[in-house]
Amino acid sequence: MQTSFRGAVEALCWHPSEPRFVLASRDDHLLHTFDCSSGQPERSTALNLNALGDDHVSFNALDIAYSPNGKMLSVATDMNRVILMESSSGKQLANFYGCTNDGFSQPRQCWHPSGLYLYATSQDRCVLVWEVARQREVARLTGHAGMLRDLCYSTEHDALISSAMDGTVKVWKHAS
Repeated sequence: MQTSFRGAVEALCWHPSEPRFVLASRDDHLLHTFDCSSGQPERSTALNLNALGDDHVSFNALDIAYSPNGKMLSVATDMNRVILMESSSGKQLANFYGCTNDGFSQPRQCWHPSGLYLYATSQDRCVLVWEVARQREVARLTGHAGMLRDLCYSTEHDALISSAMDGTVKVWKHAS
């Protein structure tokens, strides 16, 4: 597969149970989905990141994560928000605010395995925790001295792990 996009590809994410993935590229208002059921990726649908359906680009999608059941997508942007949308239709369900991220940031996010919580990094060196159903921030995990670089939730250990540019790694038990 050789496909070009408007800008650099910033994020890729496999669907948790289906042979498809989604990608986001810089300077593009669309998420592009690809079906891999034939063995080769084929472009299938495009999901508009703009709630009004227009083609204006006012932010970049820098990280994408499917919910554990694959029904929702969370999209971390360079404009201080994480967008929650239906993965099948692209309909926007919510916007989570509180992160401090700009065009020079590299926000990361992940879901709690239950799908009840969403975690995202912020340039102010914290991890924000949102309760998805109530669409509210429930915690800020602090303790890194440098900008956060990545995070991941382990089902086996029931813990969130985060890393930062200062060389530290933190394990957050029961991070909800």
